[in-house]
Amino acid sequence: MPFEPSLSPADSLEAVAAPTSDEVTRPTLPAQEDFIAIDRAGTSPRNKWLALTAVLGLVGGAGLGLGATRAWSAWAAAPSPARTDPPAVMATPASEPRVMAAAAASAQAASGPPASTTETAIPWDDLPQNTAKSCETLATVAAGPKALLAGQAVASAQRAVVRGDTAAAYAAFCTAAQLGVANDTVLLGLARALLAQFDPAAALEAVDQSIEQAAPTNKQAFELRGDILIRLGKVDEARQAWFKAAGATRASKLLVDNLIRASDADAKTALRSGDLSRADRMLRRSIALTSGDPEHCRMLITVLDKNGNEVAAERWRAYLSARGS
Repeated sequence: MPFEPSLSPADSLEAVAAPTSDEVTRPTLPAQEDFIAIDRAGTSPRNKWLALTAVLGLVGGAGLGLGATRAWSAWAAAPSPARTDPPAVMATPASEPRVMAAAAASAQAASGPPASTTETAIPWDDLPQNTAKSCETLATVAAGPKALLAGQAVASAQRAVVRGDTAAAYAAFCTAAQLGVANDTVLLGLARALLAQFDPAAALEAVDQSIEQAAPTNKQAFELRGDILIRLGKVDEARQAWFKAAGATRASKLLVDNLIRASDADAKTALRSGDLSRADRMLRRSIALTSGDPEHCRMLITVLDKNGNEVAAERWRAYLSARGS
């Protein structure tokens, strides 16, 4: 039976804890190409440890294992060099829009739904927009002298305006137009009636025809054009029309202040006389010139309520609430 030396517990601990210099073999550090090979083995700690073990040739030995462990701890804690591998998904010209759309959708999902801008924008489109019947359909042309019949139609239309009967006024102005009368009285009357019947697109055509054919310098035509444009949400164009009506070639603070004062005075006069349609127009003009002044908005809400336009009034209340006014 082969002889095996027996060590006491104290001797065993001393031998392990304090080995001689001849018993300790220092590990040889790997070369740079070895670390490159290790990095190519993968980025997970387990793969790097296995690769390092293979490079170092760890088979056993407490001293070599301890040195390798220390080398691994220091190297694994350091950041890995930048990889040059191509990305998993390459964006081609055809796929780039889809990639960008997916990224945008992901960002939106992370940040939540976008804030609504509907309530913070001035609700110029608060009133419904209809398409009025054509003048060919509504005109009633009788036999007789056209000039006389046209005069009668205009007089009938003006009486209907005083009564507040915009439908009758529109039909009468259509009759005058069909009789061949295309003066500013008829065309502007058509534009006002169309605006009152919630057809601003047709009203804009009528007023532009008036400006082109009969009233190129008519102040009322440009004022009405601005009132129509503001209902279409074309604020800058509306302001330019009002400036041109005032005879100005450019805006100034004095000009804007004067226009606001004139619109406010006209609105108060219209309210006292019960002309809610004109009061509505004048208040919208002031709101556009003041970029949404809350006091003018509240006055418009009152007019809308009196005129039975509850839905439109609620739109303006929501706008003021979103502004914190």
